Amino acid sequence: MRLENVYRSRSLTNHVTFQVDDAQRKIGRHRRRLERRLAQQIKLGEARLTRLEARMQLYEDRFREIEDEDDLMNNYKELSEAQNSFIEAQKTRILELEKQGTAHTGELSRTCQLNRDLSATIHCQNMTICDLEKRLAEGASNYAVIATLF
Repeated sequence: MRLENVYRSRSLTNHVTFQVDDAQRKIGRHRRRLERRLAQQIKLGEARLTRLEARMQLYEDRFREIEDEDDLMNNYKELSEAQNSFIEAQKTRILELEKQGTAHTGELSRTCQLNRDLSATIHCQNMTICDLEKRLAEGASNYAVIATLF
């Protein structure tokens, strides 16, 4: 009987050892599978992050363009105001000359033509300012979209 007990204990030991080895192999396979899955998720995340960074750069570039347009719009407004002041000064001068009776037809004609030209320029600039204001509003909404990404 002693031999049977020894045989059984070895058999039991072998069986337990086999089960432990089998469990370790399964754990190793599971771990490798999880590592591969994690590596795939990291690659997908990096790709998405790269696309998001590209979109961010695009929005930042567009926002800089809008800021440049805002500066241009402010310059247009200043120029328009200066031209309006000049036109008003010319009108005042014409009225004074007419009151004094010293206005020459050629001088009045040149002044009127200059006023018409400046008025047309101001009209074009006002349209440009309106267009720039629309773009500025679009840029502000794009900036709001950027803010929601974070």
